[in-house]
Amino acid sequence: MESKLYFLASPSTILPGCIYGQSYTVAMPRAKWSGRSEFVTVRCPVDDKNHRRAQGRRGQLDVVIPSWPTSDLSWTVYSECLLSRRALDLFRDANLSGFEAPPVGIVDIEHGGVSGTPELWELKVTGSCGPEIQRPGRWYEKPCKGCGSRTRHSAVDGVFIDRKNWDGSDFSRCSDYPHSLAVISERAKDVIVGHRLKYCVIYPVEELPMDGSKSMYAISHPSEKTIHEIG
Repeated sequence: MESKLYFLASPSTILPGCIYGQSYTVAMPRAKWSGRSEFVTVRCPVDDKNHRRAQGRRGQLDVVIPSWPTSDLSWTVYSECLLSRRALDLFRDANLSGFEAPPVGIVDIEHGGVSGTPELWELKVTGSCGPEIQRPGRWYEKPCKGCGSRTRHSAVDGVFIDRKNWDGSDFSRCSDYPHSLAVISERAKDVIVGHRLKYCVIYPVEELPMDGSKSMYAISHPSEKTIHEIG
């Protein structure tokens, strides 16, 4: 029997197919990067005007959070997932694999008083489930020779993952999709749903809505020559 896989995402937009998190109808304010965190920018020697983009971050994540305490899971304006102590302990106690949790630097709190010492950890996914399987209704343009960027076109919903490419981790990434969409196993889904972790949504990978035929840039893996750190 094929293993079930799901996407874990921010609940800022609830779309059809969501199996958990439907009750989050009001978006919570997101943590903002402090001046200490900076993007890594990809610059394209072939078409820099259209292909220049941010990809990744340099160094530790330092944030300004809107208030304290936060929810079990919270998110930055750039969609990094932040874990509370409760969420981190549950993931570790369940021996979930495929992630690291470096501490997040909390530089400031915008609103409200603080009781206790604020602590957050970044959910950094280390597992992999490879690229998407090509299916009718989904196609990619050839990668740019300069930076590796390619445009995805979709006339069908869902993400098609070959389970043979999945390393079996409870948290993994599909290389054709943004970092803000973590692929999670049935086991990880059961931990999140069973403990009613707050402020996240879960979609079966095959049912993720794709906004019709809209084109979008897929995640690419540019050469070192095309990456320039800001600052």
